[in-house]
Amino acid sequence: MGYDHRRNLDGNYFKIFKSTISNLSLDYYISRINFDNYFIYKLTGKQREVSKDDFLKFNYSGYIFFNKTIYDKKELQQSLEYLWSLGITIMYLDKPLPRLSDLKKIKVIDGKL
Repeated sequence: MGYDHRRNLDGNYFKIFKSTISNLSLDYYISRINFDNYFIYKLTGKQREVSKDDFLKFNYSGYIFFNKTIYDKKELQQSLEYLWSLGITIMYLDKPLPRLSDLKKIKVIDGKL
């Protein structure tokens, strides 16, 4: 088993995840990422920000990186908390969430967007 990614490693956001069809090592990614430029969130379950050290342990199925110059950590967290307050969980955070102000405009029916 190796690791794979989606989107450019130096882009606005990208994800790295475990893959049974890839032979890329975690070291391949570590040498290509400037960790100071990104917020790192775990992809699954209850998403939360993790540290570089947490990422290096790779205890979860994957991680998503958000460019700090484009995304606001407080806004990311508020959007997740807003969804949780509605009883909505995201199984796999695959891309950035809409801005909180836009999320609040979406009609929720029976706990689903």
